[in-house]
Amino acid sequence: LLMLVVGLSPIICWPLDSWLNGMMGWRETLEIAASFHLLVLAPLHLFGLPTITPRSETAKAAAERNPLPMTAHQQKVAMLALAVISLGFSGLTFGVSSSLIEMMKQAGASPSLALQLGSLRSVIGISARAADTFAGKHVSPMASGLAATGLIILAFLALAFGNGSTVMLGLFIGAYGLGSGLSAISRTVLPLSFFSASRYAGISAKLALPGNISNALSPVVVAGLLDRGGLPLVLGFTLLIGALVLGALMTLVIIHRSSKAPVAITP
Repeated sequence: LLMLVVGLSPIICWPLDSWLNGMMGWRETLEIAASFHLLVLAPLHLFGLPTITPRSETAKAAAERNPLPMTAHQQKVAMLALAVISLGFSGLTFGVSSSLIEMMKQAGASPSLALQLGSLRSVIGISARAADTFAGKHVSPMASGLAATGLIILAFLALAFGNGSTVMLGLFIGAYGLGSGLSAISRTVLPLSFFSASRYAGISAKLALPGNISNALSPVVVAGLLDRGGLPLVLGFTLLIGALVLGALMTLVIIHRSSKAPVAITP
């Protein structure tokens, strides 16, 4: 549910920011945004959140239970794979989204068509998040991650070989929107498939720092590549990242299957 709300925020905030910017200017728009954070969000954080009640012993024991009996080496490999997935998905989503319209224009789309298709990405991404949320336990995070990576790679291949075709541009934005939506949920809940719930906060914190650095740097890197080498260089870069993420996901699949395999007991 939280991921759906986060996905909806650009649909509401971007037009509102654009309207305020046109009516008042960028400085006043930023002042209004800062005032909203200070006067509304800060009090909500301080006084609106419910108090944390102590958990029962049964709940504590359940939170300490590991979903997989992994060795120390497997845990290190799994953490490395999760870091690669977090960094890769950040680059493929945050990095590309800021240059999405320019990429489609360089692929042959008219400015109006690129803007129309770009505005659909958030809606498509929210649809993918909603479908994954409603599927619940019927779809594993690894399956969602593999589907997201495959869709993103398909999107960039469609952009690379579409020759500006409207159909291929539509395929690009559809596959990219679905893939980016699924990736947001997959990378968030993947650690719970390998580590206990009690360790989830610590692992998420470790993954958050490189993920936030990637969120900040990847738009600059993609924009620089697009400016210096054009669309082919960006597509090569994104396909390379997609291949690395796919390899990391396959590593997690192998760890998951080997850890669940029955161990032969010798007399």
